[in-house]
Amino acid sequence: MPVNCPRNLKQVQNTVYANRNSQRICHDEIFGLHELAYQLPGFVWHISSFPDLLVFAGKPEMLQLARANLEEAVSHSYPQLISYDTTFQMGDFYLSVVAMRNTALTNDPVFPVGFMLHERKFMQHHEMFLQDILGKLGMGSKKLSKVPLVVDREKGIVGALKKAFPNVSLVYCRNHVLRDIEYWIKKHGGTRDDVKVLKDQIAMLIDSASKDEFEAKIAKFRLGWSEGFLTYFEQHLYLDLIENVASFYTGQFEAFKNKSPTNNISEAMNKIIKTQNDWRELPVDCMVLSLYYMQSYFLFEFQRARLGLGNYSVKQGVPLAPKEVKMPPFIPLESIIERVRSQMKEEASRMDIPSANRLTQSSLAKTVVEMGLVSLDSSAGVFVVKSPSNESVHVVHNTSNGTKCSCPSSGKCFHVLAVEMATGLRLDSKRTYSLSMMRKRGRGKETKSGRKKPRTKDLDYTVNPAPDSILSNLQSKIPPSIKTEDNTHDSSQQDNIAGPEATAALQGIATFGPWIHTDLNEPDWSTVAPRSQCLAPKTWLEGETIEQAITSYISECKVSDSVLCMPTFIYQMAAVFSFGPVLQLCAAQGALNFDTVFIPFNTDVNGPGSHWLLAAAEFREKDIRVFNSIHSFTTSENASATLLKVVACMYTAAGEDFQATDWTVTDVINAPQQSNGTPAADWSCWGGFSMFWSRCCAGRIRRCGGGWQSDDTVIVGTLSRYSPLFLFLMLLGVFLLLWNMHLLERCNCESVSSLYQPQSNISSAIKPSASAHNQNSCPHMGREPTPEEAQEQRSLLESISWPGPPRLEVPVNQSSDPAHSYFVIQPPANVSGQATWRVGGKLEVLVYMHNYLGQPKTYGGDFLLARIRSPEIGAGASGRVVDQQNGTYAVELPLLWAGPAQVEVTLVHSSEAVGVLKRLREERPDRVCFQSLFRSGSLQETTECNLCLPTGPRQAELCDYTDPHTGEPWYCYKPKRLGCDRRINHFRGEYKKNLLYTHESLLFTRSTVQVPVKAHGMDNITILSAAEGQSSVGKDQAKFLPSGYYFQGAWRPLSGMPIQQFNNSSAITQCLRGKLLYMFGDSTVRQWFEYLSAFVPEFSLRSPQNIGPYMAVDSVNNILMTFRCHGPPIRFNTVLSSELHYIANEIDGLRGGTDTIVALSIWSHFSTFPVEVYIRRLRHIRHAMARLLDRAPGTLVVVRTANPQITDPDYSLYNSDWFSVQLDAVLRAMFRGMRGVVLLDAWDMTLAHPTQPHLLHPAPDIIKNMADLILSHVCPAKQQTSKA
Repeated sequence: MPVNCPRNLKQVQNTVYANRNSQRICHDEIFGLHELAYQLPGFVWHISSFPDLLVFAGKPEMLQLARANLEEAVSHSYPQLISYDTTFQMGDFYLSVVAMRNTALTNDPVFPVGFMLHERKFMQHHEMFLQDILGKLGMGSKKLSKVPLVVDREKGIVGALKKAFPNVSLVYCRNHVLRDIEYWIKKHGGTRDDVKVLKDQIAMLIDSASKDEFEAKIAKFRLGWSEGFLTYFEQHLYLDLIENVASFYTGQFEAFKNKSPTNNISEAMNKIIKTQNDWRELPVDCMVLSLYYMQSYFLFEFQRARLGLGNYSVKQGVPLAPKEVKMPPFIPLESIIERVRSQMKEEASRMDIPSANRLTQSSLAKTVVEMGLVSLDSSAGVFVVKSPSNESVHVVHNTSNGTKCSCPSSGKCFHVLAVEMATGLRLDSKRTYSLSMMRKRGRGKETKSGRKKPRTKDLDYTVNPAPDSILSNLQSKIPPSIKTEDNTHDSSQQDNIAGPEATAALQGIATFGPWIHTDLNEPDWSTVAPRSQCLAPKTWLEGETIEQAITSYISECKVSDSVLCMPTFIYQMAAVFSFGPVLQLCAAQGALNFDTVFIPFNTDVNGPGSHWLLAAAEFREKDIRVFNSIHSFTTSENASATLLKVVACMYTAAGEDFQATDWTVTDVINAPQQSNGTPAADWSCWGGFSMFWSRCCAGRIRRCGGGWQSDDTVIVGTLSRYSPLFLFLMLLGVFLLLWNMHLLERCNCESVSSLYQPQSNISSAIKPSASAHNQNSCPHMGREPTPEEAQEQRSLLESISWPGPPRLEVPVNQSSDPAHSYFVIQPPANVSGQATWRVGGKLEVLVYMHNYLGQPKTYGGDFLLARIRSPEIGAGASGRVVDQQNGTYAVELPLLWAGPAQVEVTLVHSSEAVGVLKRLREERPDRVCFQSLFRSGSLQETTECNLCLPTGPRQAELCDYTDPHTGEPWYCYKPKRLGCDRRINHFRGEYKKNLLYTHESLLFTRSTVQVPVKAHGMDNITILSAAEGQSSVGKDQAKFLPSGYYFQGAWRPLSGMPIQQFNNSSAITQCLRGKLLYMFGDSTVRQWFEYLSAFVPEFSLRSPQNIGPYMAVDSVNNILMTFRCHGPPIRFNTVLSSELHYIANEIDGLRGGTDTIVALSIWSHFSTFPVEVYIRRLRHIRHAMARLLDRAPGTLVVVRTANPQITDPDYSLYNSDWFSVQLDAVLRAMFRGMRGVVLLDAWDMTLAHPTQPHLLHPAPDIIKNMADLILSHVCPAKQQTSKA
């Protein structure tokens, strides 16, 4: 129960606690889950319960079987595939299953390889699981390229795979692609015929045998597609079909030879699991046990097949297993769920313990009894219980303190229950349920974790002795047959990171598993003396000891701002091509912000022998200096390449380009030399570190040739006399850090690099990366406005200022929730003693906004749209929303026709989401990338372009394409090998991702963006005809009237100008006879050209589709129509640079006159930029218009306004209606009242339409009404009447 009037803070805290507690997964389930993990060794290999439940499970035998199948598939080209899918309604969790085919058996039966139970569908959870299980399957580069992995286009799964395994052969399920298309068509008002036709056409595209055939079919099909579907296809389907679905791609895999790609095996496995569980939801521990039984059943049946028994049979040529093979225990598939659930009623009556835990324990106990695994040792007076999953044995006996069992469980385990079932006795057990006690007992005699001296199994990397030591000599005598090696990386796939394309090479490398383990003990830290003594003399050092020691001395020297020491595992991970952890650490540490980065490493990673060295990466001199205590050990090529990989990761994590050719690797020739029996780490690492600092701090080392020469030995005394110099270095490091903050970010317009993505998930608390692309940091961005223009700009910005929350960050649960919000239709005014709604009046509606807690909001700023409509008679009008700044909104709707009418209120964005959009508009105008191609002969390069590009020593020079007439800025990075005059075209790159904080992303979901607000009470009214003598447009409507309304499907302006209907070619031709119609702008004005040119059939010239320029000519009627897109920024696919014309310049080139009509629309492509950019562009156009109308007063100019559109939550970050309404207000203000200029209100004409959806490119019905309105201005009704 919510507490409306709490008495004190404690009551509120108790209520919050109870609410949270009710949403938790049952504690008994979690206990049972951990208990199963101990009782079924190897099956559950990962459990985490905070902050979200995450379980990874799978029998080792099944993983071994899957790995063997993969090996066979690669070597013999079997039709193998891996399918991964998430299923629902299994319990209070999702279940994701990796499934494969058993290609050794006839009909290739499907079997489950591994499972993930997860509470949320986070991409990072899929990434963790896939990295884990694919690593266990030995999925190296060769297998990743030959065995397809089939998924259903779920964003979390696809993102995880592309991030963790860039080289994976990813295939999308054909059925899910077609299902997504059907969903999109129905959502956007399509008919059944639309669904059938479009799905058939996409299916034909998927079946294309070659890319040329694919493109030819697209060229044919797209002629009949609507603009909305064409946009959807280009943005969401085109690349997916080519790269992941089409037959010419999937046909390379044996699994899809002459077959369409589907994940039917996942669907089949999901059905098996649900059928096995009787289509019921289970607690998490019951589900885990059920999955264990199911895998045991599959293993049993597969083993029977190898014996020539059972339902399956082996393929010809596959050898049978020996008859004496031991069969694994199993439970029949059809009885698994009964086995798990059958204990519920019985155990509830005889056990006073949590039922959820009893289900799994009782089921295991019953299995033990049925398999005869309980025996009595009468001499010892104990029961002996064997485990059904392995050979382990536990003893159950009675004591004065109750029944005891030797297993780790702290509760009443299945061993005790099995004895009770077998004997019919009830054994009293006084154990308490303690997860901590169970974990402690499960460790056996091991010491506590978390000690300063780690236990042997707490470390997962190796420390090896020097090559001339006794231990190395002993190891060299081990016969080769005893030594084992596990190398999952295909060396043939290695990339040469030392080349000039270092970053590109890194992007193609997959991530592999952990480094080598050690059984050596760590040295006693008490022997590690400060400063002047060697570290742990005559003791083999662990890598962690080395990095901690060097880090502590860096801190003591007070130069932490400019010097960094990396962990030793960084080098090891880079050597085995596991770049994910390296990039995450480099991003978290900000490695590129330091002058020097130390990299301790061991040679056993790259080649024979084991020896510690210390590398110092000097970013100023671009040199890696290696300190080596054995001169005979020069730095190998592999070690040099690995060091360069580490440095390349530092650049990549910071978004910078890395050029390996600029770097050198230098051996320090006079580094201190070690003696036999002395640890290499003492001399190479600490000696090199001391030598480095004696050079930096005392100036006693001078550079000579390829190495370093010293006049003295290593300085190991106190360094306090150099404190002033250390202080200077620290201040210098701070200065360099601040300086680099403006230079490190540079857009990579291709897409977010697979190596750059990991840093975005390091912590949800990290702010999304800001960019240097903003006006304040770009003084070259356009000409300075005059004082009058600056004053107008300030006035315009003030006029569109938007109220927001009272504080910067509002918890998501206190943001606007459309589900809790509602609107109320106010009663009509009492006129002549009658309370009725009549034509000529207005309808008042109050909207009450509430947050997710159900509490009324106390501030405004929500973006709402409202309209009234009568679809039956084709009538509709938009309403005016007034923010009352207290969480309520007054809506005024005109009553312009008689009959029943429905009221609709839509929450486009909450006030909190609007605050995020404001931030993006000012901080991230670079969130859409632009590029240009430069070409000369066969040489071509592509560089980034924008209104503003960061400059500095780390960036390339700029090519300045600022328009000389208007001063409109545009820049591209200069190609490395071509001149600025070799620019060929302009095109849109990718949309930037990772723009939001984690809590901000919750404000942009399908349940929060463009969601209807429900009515409290009725949502419809009946409008009566106007009273006798009353006008259809009342005087009280003047303040809120829209520009017009629809009635019987036709637009009726309220300006008083009659609109005519131009319904055929002759009417349009007669009106346009002798006219020149010039159209400029974006694709929304191109729609006018496409509509009108259909009635001017004589000659039509069109350049590239959807881009222009276009021209249509009717020489008989002397009609000329043209369309040209506006200058950059413009998000078209490809525009020739010679065709990038600014509207102001085009208008200045027109003669004008009574025979000239100029129509323009410019707004959509400016939604990602600060409003000042749009104001400047409109100002130049307005000046050009004024000059045109001065020299040719009879010219008609039509300016189209913006219009609302349906967008998905992700796309709203770039083209939200809130961006559009802001630009629309600026456009109206700048052209309102201008002589000879007509504002065509596309916003009202789109929003008010009673049946058509709100599309970026309005439906043909709306375009027809817009054309009628333009032609009515060209040919007024009086002129038409006089001619008649």
